Amino acid sequence: MHAADYPAALEACRTALAFYRALDCRLGQANALSVRGRVRQRLGEYPPAIEDVERSLALYHEVGNVVGQARALSELGLLRALTGDDPGAVRAFTRCRLLCRDLGNPLEEVPALVSLAALRRRAGDYPESLRVSSRAAELAGALGNKIGEAGALAERGVVRDLTGDVKGSAADFEEAITLYRALGQRHGEAVVRVHRGAARQRRGDHPGALAELGPAIAAFRAAGEQGDEAWALNHLAAALEAAGHTRESLRAYRRALALHRALGRPAEEATALEGIGAIRAARGALVVGSLCLCAAARRYHALGLRPAADRVASRLAALGAGEPAGAGGPFDPPGMAGSSAGPTQGGHVVASGPH
Repeated sequence: MHAADYPAALEACRTALAFYRALDCRLGQANALSVRGRVRQRLGEYPPAIEDVERSLALYHEVGNVVGQARALSELGLLRALTGDDPGAVRAFTRCRLLCRDLGNPLEEVPALVSLAALRRRAGDYPESLRVSSRAAELAGALGNKIGEAGALAERGVVRDLTGDVKGSAADFEEAITLYRALGQRHGEAVVRVHRGAARQRRGDHPGALAELGPAIAAFRAAGEQGDEAWALNHLAAALEAAGHTRESLRAYRRALALHRALGRPAEEATALEGIGAIRAARGALVVGSLCLCAAARRYHALGLRPAADRVASRLAALGAGEPAGAGGPFDPPGMAGSSAGPTQGGHVVASGPH
């Protein structure tokens, strides 16, 4: 969907919802709310998206539509993950899987498996993430579910790269991109390019990383998908920093931070704060750097993201820094104080679930 299509889609959902309410058709209302929630999620409007999806879930339950409940739970799980509620996301995706099994509907089970794999990866449980993503890829392939297979391969590619299987990761990414291209799924292809760019950056291929990330961010921006754009900006900033472009990296991190705050994404906000803190500390601004790193650590701890929290703790220990006095509240790095950048401000990243 192109950026210009979103306002029309929201208007169509509003019209459909009013129509079904006039008819007192709860199933129609549930369907309209579900679609509107998905559109709002792509736009980065997470609180109203969650409200729409929760209302659709309740309506599906009232009318006994189990397929609708499973779909709504999958949508809710994604939104919980995007807003940093990983335990809530796991609960939603697990309920979705159980409903799909009761229905004998493995097709709907695939995206839930992919998202659960991403959540296990984010928690640092790479073996379980690899197992679940492999299961999702096998299941999707057996069902002929090409888009589900692409998503599963992309997720497996990430965890394979993180565990040192560079060859397997590259093969998974390439196959995922091939599938998405065949389906005309530009968004999916852009997501994989971000993952592949991040993998190349981790291996020290900074030009290769930037070559992947630039077009992906342009695609997200053109589609008006600011949540994905902000996510990708964090990766771009890390690649720029690794390539020695610290000024450009700081700009990208600051843009990402403003967007993540406006979108209510604390995990990604913490990533941006960590990046800003590391750069400022490396450039001699130890107090500002430590403040940023401590703010990131608190967010990671609050979200239960132990590997990330431990990583920041190691950074702080290397600096000889503890928790600076006065670091307990929201912290704005220099140049960000009083920022009010919202979804339509601050310049221009899921599923695609947890990315």
